[in-house]
Amino acid sequence: PIPLVSFSLTMMSIASVQRVIEGIYRAALLGLHRPLLMNALSIASSSIRIIGVFGAFALVTVGLRTFFAWQVLVGIVTLTSYAVATHWVIGREGRRARFNVRLLRGIQGFASGAFAVSALGILLTQLDKIVVPGLVSLRDVGYYSAAVVIATGIYQMVLPIFQSFYPRLSFLHTTRNEAQFVATYLQGARLMAVMAGPPIVVFLCFSYDVLFAWTGNAEVAHAAAPLLRLLSPGVLAYGLYHMPLAALLAAEAQRVAVRAATIAALMLVPCLLIGFEFAGIEGLALGWSGVMIMALTLNLIGMQREILGSVSLLRLLRDSLWPIVVAFALAAGLGQLLPMAGISSRLAIAGVVGLIGLIVLLLTAWLTWIGTCPAPATE
Repeated sequence: PIPLVSFSLTMMSIASVQRVIEGIYRAALLGLHRPLLMNALSIASSSIRIIGVFGAFALVTVGLRTFFAWQVLVGIVTLTSYAVATHWVIGREGRRARFNVRLLRGIQGFASGAFAVSALGILLTQLDKIVVPGLVSLRDVGYYSAAVVIATGIYQMVLPIFQSFYPRLSFLHTTRNEAQFVATYLQGARLMAVMAGPPIVVFLCFSYDVLFAWTGNAEVAHAAAPLLRLLSPGVLAYGLYHMPLAALLAAEAQRVAVRAATIAALMLVPCLLIGFEFAGIEGLALGWSGVMIMALTLNLIGMQREILGSVSLLRLLRDSLWPIVVAFALAAGLGQLLPMAGISSRLAIAGVVGLIGLIVLLLTAWLTWIGTCPAPATE
């Protein structure tokens, strides 16, 4: 019905504006070195959005109007919470918040570069969703989407690391503490690989089991499993891409990040089409992953030349790849010790895969992060 569509679009527009303003306060809390407070508010907001909507359905009625109205209501509360928290932190530090146009003009170049990086990032991660429906059947689009939803879940583990390290790197660059800047970057890159690598390795080794545990449909799991395996390296590469991006933005070298993202974006559609021509929908997934790996490589090379000349490119690659190699070896070994064949229950499969993932994560962290000394500042 037209009234329902109109109402839904209105609510989505309001929610979008709320999220934009919310992003300003989130950035302010990060700049004030309050990532724990920001993450606590974010977790509370997300939980209320998801869990609370069931209460709204029970109290009002099940439908789109209730759903969108609840999202806008939670958005108002969330925005108010972020605003209060930001002004509270500023007040505690004896400062007075006021709008200053001159400061905005002073960061115009940086803001333009950061915006370009964000826009190109959206293009890199979403353009394939536009290309795929025009090339394959609706059924295959569903399989592709299922694989994408599973694989991109690791972004929830990557973004908090980016948000935590970026302000610290900015501070170290501003104070010209180059040695600590390098050491902090290396630690962040290793941590990001430790957190993102094990889930991706589990997707590679147990793709069918992960999909079946999630969907409960053997046909979907069988068809989407190869896509999940092919998309996973690209998702991991884009996740790791965020740490050199944080370093480049912190060092005000956003032009390097813009150049890398622009090259990758220009290559994306040709790679998707070439992949589809040679291998169908699996070629699409492979082409996308190839472009993400290229974007990561270009970012690393540009960062090493621009701001981390004291550290070799080999060292940068080793710090990011070593935890992934360890995680892969552990997952493959545990897969032999805990074979999935013969397990038919979704709950049992989810339990075994979850146990393997947890063991791989903990052992990888211990072997490559907790059990190692902090990275030296220079090569």
